[in-house]
Amino acid sequence: MSLNSLAIVGTGMGELAKALDKSPEILREVNEGARRVQRTAKVLIRSKNKTGRQYRRKFGKEGRTQRYTASAPGEAPARFTGSLAKGVKVRRAKVSHRTKTAYVRSTSPHSHLMAFGTESMAPRPFMNVALRAVRRDVAEAIKRAYGRSASKAVAKNKQRKGRIIRGKR
Repeated sequence: MSLNSLAIVGTGMGELAKALDKSPEILREVNEGARRVQRTAKVLIRSKNKTGRQYRRKFGKEGRTQRYTASAPGEAPARFTGSLAKGVKVRRAKVSHRTKTAYVRSTSPHSHLMAFGTESMAPRPFMNVALRAVRRDVAEAIKRAYGRSASKAVAKNKQRKGRIIRGKR
């Protein structure tokens, strides 16, 4: 995801950069974006409308059977035990070198097999699909947070020194 930042001209650039680095609002939006990707991936996995092959599977100690519909190639994986959806985790954003990065990953040991497929099974992607579904909204929210944080920093600096000029967006 790439963002266009504000073009700022004038003195106090270091102070503006520091203010944007420390902005809790931007960090909050990055973390919220990662949580949205996580929620979307879980919804994709847990959704009931799969169109793949149907099986009878055993469950419980008594060995009762129930109908199970697998996912078709290209669909998100069907929920079988729930470990794939439970394994989708978010690591909160950290700031390093003026970059704010949050990670969404799957800790389930078979997630890469589902996402990329095997020799005998076509891929069932879910993380990339979830990211594509929310990417535009998350990018817009982060851009708005940058704009608000920059406006606050400019206003604060004007009160103190008065020499930052806000440029084009």
